[in-house]
Amino acid sequence: MAIPTGTWNLITDLHSSTLTITNNGGTITGTIQVGPSETHNVSGTWDDTNKVLVFSYHLNVGTGPIFSLPITFTGYLFHGAHQQLFMQPPGPVSDNTPWNLLAGTYQGILIFPGSHPRGWVARMA
Repeated sequence: MAIPTGTWNLITDLHSSTLTITNNGGTITGTIQVGPSETHNVSGTWDDTNKVLVFSYHLNVGTGPIFSLPITFTGYLFHGAHQQLFMQPPGPVSDNTPWNLLAGTYQGILIFPGSHPRGWVARMA
């Protein structure tokens, strides 16, 4: 199964964002909108065998000489066809319609010096 293209609602500990995947296969492209006026192009890879998505974008930092920092996301696809996302308790999340979920980690070099990767999750809108 190819990674589903379209709009994903993506949540990290810093932002609620919109990830749009516009192309798929072995290589993916798209955008991530992290704020009302901040959108970045993303590119990456999709491993269909292991259901792993890796994508990144570059954040320009600085007011003098601007340098670009890569922010890299690694996520795993979970797909359910007419099955509940979680069973009880505490209760189902799905009404038995198909769903797609990505979950994983992200990390930015120099953004969080000495820190470990942080978590993210996305769901098809």
